[in-house]
Amino acid sequence: MTLTFEENPFHVLKVSIYDTKETINEQTDELSFENPDREEIFEQARTILLNPKKRIAAEVWKIVGDDIFNDFNIYNLSRIDEKFSAQNPKIICEQINSARAKSKFPIVQDTTAVKSELKDIRYDIREKIQGILNDMTRDGRIRLATDIADNLNGDFGVIVEDFFEGYRLEMNTLFDEADKKIVELGKIKFQFKGEFSQFLYEAEPIIKNFCAARKPLDKMSLVIGTANFHETERIFYEVRSVAIKIFNEKNLIDYPLKIAKILEENFSYLPTLAEKIHEDINFLEKQNRLLEEEKTRHPNKKFLETKRTLESIINSIDNEIHFEKGFEKSNLKFYHEQFRDVHEKTLKRVLNLKGYTSDEQKILNGLCAIIYLRIAVATTWTEYPQKSYEFFQAALYFAKKSDDPELIAFARKRLDEWEKIIDKPKINFTEWLFIILTIIAGTILFGPIGLITGIIIVAKILNKDK
Repeated sequence: MTLTFEENPFHVLKVSIYDTKETINEQTDELSFENPDREEIFEQARTILLNPKKRIAAEVWKIVGDDIFNDFNIYNLSRIDEKFSAQNPKIICEQINSARAKSKFPIVQDTTAVKSELKDIRYDIREKIQGILNDMTRDGRIRLATDIADNLNGDFGVIVEDFFEGYRLEMNTLFDEADKKIVELGKIKFQFKGEFSQFLYEAEPIIKNFCAARKPLDKMSLVIGTANFHETERIFYEVRSVAIKIFNEKNLIDYPLKIAKILEENFSYLPTLAEKIHEDINFLEKQNRLLEEEKTRHPNKKFLETKRTLESIINSIDNEIHFEKGFEKSNLKFYHEQFRDVHEKTLKRVLNLKGYTSDEQKILNGLCAIIYLRIAVATTWTEYPQKSYEFFQAALYFAKKSDDPELIAFARKRLDEWEKIIDKPKINFTEWLFIILTIIAGTILFGPIGLITGIIIVAKILNKDK
């Protein structure tokens, strides 16, 4: 006979396992009289409790189920598991017979019926857990499973096993989809640069979601020592094979290293994979250091050409610009015809080139900072103070990217100095005409008072412009 916690006749009739037939009959009659619409339910409960064989189910549920279901908390599943695992059919049978001696019912001869009812209670616990899980989001289930797995020790029972079996069935679709997507991404030929970024962009969230969902199951496997990590290892080695292919076939290090970092972030909870990831990262970082050292010893032609180009711009500025009065027009002519139309376009072109090492890029940024400092100072001798300010800003920007403390300090100092002395726009002809007409109109219409008012207006405008 299958019961649930809520259906237990002892709860329905509000009697205990120690009550006699007389007490059960009296309680049934009283409840039926007070609640005639539930009379049939009360009669069914009485029938069960007065039948020695049917009564066993209710007695087992009363002894075991009350303790488990009275305060059922799925977030304390380990405690529920401990309580259920501690149940001994022989001891339960003794408790039932002790109660029957007082209630005057025949004793139970063996534990067969008790064992059957314990199976039903286990099934009911599983159903209750599944109902709670069904009301959760996928992320909520993963967080719950992770929390339970993190607190597992080597001694857990069937309730925890049932939970993780149900969880695994719930997540199988996610696991299968992740496997298919990773295999499909692994087919990319990596013939174009954008395909490397595409793989990282699409693979990383798949890996992250897969590992988050898979980690609780793998941790449980670690606890019980089964080492059943086949699904996890399949995804791991599929992604790793892509990194190996890029390294071997494309002679690249940065993308394989990025992939290895993603694997480290998500798969390191498994000791065997963590060791493999550590070896891969160490190897790739070593290769990367060797490559950087080689580039330092033998600078690439592209860097040297760019460096010479930037140095030639500096020489051009130094040769053509004169930092003294009387050369305003020639300085302005250089700015328009050389720097703006030629040099600045050259700067944008060479800085957009790829293939520089980090140290090479810093050197180029330092040269750019010097160029903008030179042209900023040059334009201070022209009528373009705002343009000078923009050049000082650009100089500080590139100085920061050069990581040169002295250059950064110098660029910041020049920018701060120029901010203090930069002129604001002067009053134009239209504004002066308006001021003069205002004073004349005020004088004609209002005499001395109008003249004074006009002068006050002029003073305020001039003061605003300082």
